[in-house]
Amino acid sequence: QQQQQQGKKSTKDDEGEFESLDMSQLRGIGELITYDCPNPVYVPAKQSAMVEICTLNLLAKRVLVYNYRENAVNAVRNIHLHNSSDTVLAAGSISVLDGGKFTGQSQATPMLPGDDILVPYGEDSTVSITRSLPKELQTTDVVSIDPAYGEESGKKNVFIGVNIKKTIKRVTRYVIRNNAERAVDHLFIDHQASALHGGYVITTKTNSIKQTTGFTRYDLALQAQEEIILDVHEAAEMNSSETSTREIANFLKNSAENLLKTKSLQPDLHKRLLLLHDLRQVNDMLSKICSNPARSTIEHFCDDERQEIVSRFLEILPEDTKGQISSKIEKLKEQIQLLFTLWQRDEKAQHTIESNESSIALMHANQERLRSNLVSLEQHATSNLVQRYLADMDKEEDDLIQQRKEIKTLKSDKVDIEAHISSALNDLKTTAKKMSPLQCAV
Repeated sequence: QQQQQQGKKSTKDDEGEFESLDMSQLRGIGELITYDCPNPVYVPAKQSAMVEICTLNLLAKRVLVYNYRENAVNAVRNIHLHNSSDTVLAAGSISVLDGGKFTGQSQATPMLPGDDILVPYGEDSTVSITRSLPKELQTTDVVSIDPAYGEESGKKNVFIGVNIKKTIKRVTRYVIRNNAERAVDHLFIDHQASALHGGYVITTKTNSIKQTTGFTRYDLALQAQEEIILDVHEAAEMNSSETSTREIANFLKNSAENLLKTKSLQPDLHKRLLLLHDLRQVNDMLSKICSNPARSTIEHFCDDERQEIVSRFLEILPEDTKGQISSKIEKLKEQIQLLFTLWQRDEKAQHTIESNESSIALMHANQERLRSNLVSLEQHATSNLVQRYLADMDKEEDDLIQQRKEIKTLKSDKVDIEAHISSALNDLKTTAKKMSPLQCAV
């Protein structure tokens, strides 16, 4: 039962005068409500009275309601109240009595004839509910992969990657167990769809009794000690574009092979993606050589990963441009090989110079020791030991002269080598500039 109470002035002479309900109680209805009392009510001055407007017998049933966002632990006891009368019921407070005992009170929203509301009056601990997202049930299906076109290198409407359309399926599992010795006739599971990826759509219809955008209410029944599982399926469509070099590289590495097996990705489009990726990578390498032809840049160009890209690029090139581009890259490789040869010669010369200088320093130290020993042997100038010291010093002097000559020659050679390296770097930079950017039909 719901009693709507409101003060009202009424006289026999003027029944048209009335007091409207407070506007704060009428949110959602949009018009004033009047209630006609069956009998006139008189309220003396400076006194108050509780006025019973009407007594209605409305349809209602006990239900349990579980809403993860409101209470992740327990279901809540509710009265599912229907306005089965012809009367508009204004907002107000509702007291719930069960077997004559007060069990709870809550605020009610306005109810037009035919409306229904849930009136909560306490938590339930007899039904346990766990909610999870089992990893094995979450899936992503590729619906289509199409070429993407846009602007690149000043050209419009050129192939720049792929557009991928996916259907993402999300499954929320509710494991529900009735621990009581009595059956539960109505357990409402209020499920809100995920807002990720632009919003999911709930696709599970079984046992649903109410649906709005992004929301579904399920009505379940459980016997005593029964456990059931409710899987709620949602689906969302997601469109993505893989157009940057990094995105295409990740796609080719992580997804392309499986998509080729499922025929979601066509072989021709896969080949075009490979060619686009490799063309961009080669042009990026050429650009770096043009801007900074340092040894580190050239060594980066020559590492195994980059050379694999270059080899694959030359292999999948269209026939009409394969010969021309291959000859340019071969010329670039020859110039790079020449540079590595010059660098090796320069390093070897430097190493020999440093080795000879180290040896000269050791010989100087040894000669200093021999001179010190000879001073202490002045009284034994004809001894065998003195003669051996003199012979060692003579030999080391010859070695010093030889090593100094070698160092002088190597330093001269090193100057020439460095000049050749500088010239070779300029030649390489010129060649790279003439080649960059490489262009071919993708």
